[in-house]
Amino acid sequence: MSDTVLIAIDESATASGVAIFVNGTYKESFVVTPDKNADVKIDSMARNLISVLKQYAPDIIVSEKTYEGKGGALGHKYNDYLNGLFKGFALAQKKWVFVDSYYPSEWRALLGIEQSENGKRLKRPEQKKKDIEFVTKHVKLDTHTLISDDEADAICIGLSYIKEWSNKKEPT
Repeated sequence: MSDTVLIAIDESATASGVAIFVNGTYKESFVVTPDKNADVKIDSMARNLISVLKQYAPDIIVSEKTYEGKGGALGHKYNDYLNGLFKGFALAQKKWVFVDSYYPSEWRALLGIEQSENGKRLKRPEQKKKDIEFVTKHVKLDTHTLISDDEADAICIGLSYIKEWSNKKEPT
């Protein structure tokens, strides 16, 4: 039986965190950025992420859903574009590739990462610190010790998928 490769992606137009898991075990993480001189950054990011997907030939791709909140319409549009790209990549493969996505509140809840203090929702910078703290506490990082919030979020997205699906039972 062959290995199951999961790629988790915290995508954005400027810096996308990528985490690789093999058979449910974290292997590595890194950040993908658009080419420096690209005219259209989102297209450059898309090409660079497709290169990663081709290199690792995943069986599962898990990414982050975004809310179209206050001031976030453009970011939401970019993430929808990249999520569609992941689905298109999956359809173009000669093997079946499963694609899923989680809202940040979903993957944080699955992992038990605090999202509020004293009844108030944490602001983004504080939430990112909590994500990095979770990863440094729960994941053995062989490649390096300092990780970006993009990497931390990608690792958390992958871990939440693994946790959710490892707890599901096959129907009898």
